[in-house]
Amino acid sequence: MHSLMRSSKAAILYLAFLASIAAGTAAGCHRDSEPHTQSRIPVVTVGDTTLWLETVLQDIPRGLPKQDSLEMFRGIVETWLRRQVVLDIAAKNIGDMDQIDRMVENYRADLIMNRYLSLIDDGASKTVDRKAIERYYRQHGDSMLTEEPLVKGIFLKTHASDIALPQMRASMKKPDSKAIENLERNGLRQAVQYEYFMEQWLPWHEVADLVPYRFFDADAFLESTRDFETEYGGSVYLIHISEYLPTGSKMPEEYARGRIRQQMLLTTVVKNRENVMTGIYRKAMDEGRLKAGIYDPATGKLKSAEDLRQN
Repeated sequence: MHSLMRSSKAAILYLAFLASIAAGTAAGCHRDSEPHTQSRIPVVTVGDTTLWLETVLQDIPRGLPKQDSLEMFRGIVETWLRRQVVLDIAAKNIGDMDQIDRMVENYRADLIMNRYLSLIDDGASKTVDRKAIERYYRQHGDSMLTEEPLVKGIFLKTHASDIALPQMRASMKKPDSKAIENLERNGLRQAVQYEYFMEQWLPWHEVADLVPYRFFDADAFLESTRDFETEYGGSVYLIHISEYLPTGSKMPEEYARGRIRQQMLLTTVVKNRENVMTGIYRKAMDEGRLKAGIYDPATGKLKSAEDLRQN
């Protein structure tokens, strides 16, 4: 199969030719609204199973360069071929096929169950009460501490040859409303990236990751630095830190809200799943499709020794 086509140029032309045939066939069949069994073009056949050209071409996005299309064509065919050939041989030589069949069935059941439960989760996680978030922060905010520094400020990346660079430096060092307005209106024409986070807390690593520079001790750096500049690869990186909270500080409420919301969503989803599954169990027991033995699915409890003796 590695010698699917000898010449790259000829292969590309051949693939394009096959694609045009398949497209024409599909178009003709669409007009007739009938299955195109006889006009299908087989790519390769293993036993009684055939991989058809139109099946392969459906998985190749339109607009790819011809060489990329060819490589993807080969990859799809090779994946299918190896699966079919190895599967045929393995089925005859593996002794524990029954166990594999059980694993496949369990995997299929898990996929179906998880898909169904995800639909239930979507309905349960639409909203979280804002007042509940505020109430949680009042009760537990003192124990919600930062695991790294939090910062507010501005980040800017531009070309080292940018003629507006001196103006950018000046605006970022004293970023009052007039300076920021001037910067955003006139100073960003050649800028590569601009991030304004003067009004929201960000974890320091999200800012540091934008700069090709190693900040060994984040807290020590931020405690002594408000304006930072470095140059690398023809680009200049500027950071202005307007506010800073060190590691171990109490999380500001506006920053903590996101974490509280995620925690509440998780709790809501888990409780909702439990309620839904209990309802399903009860219905199945009422209909006689589910029967409790020593374990009661509706309550999640084992029967006591006394209950077992009575039964």
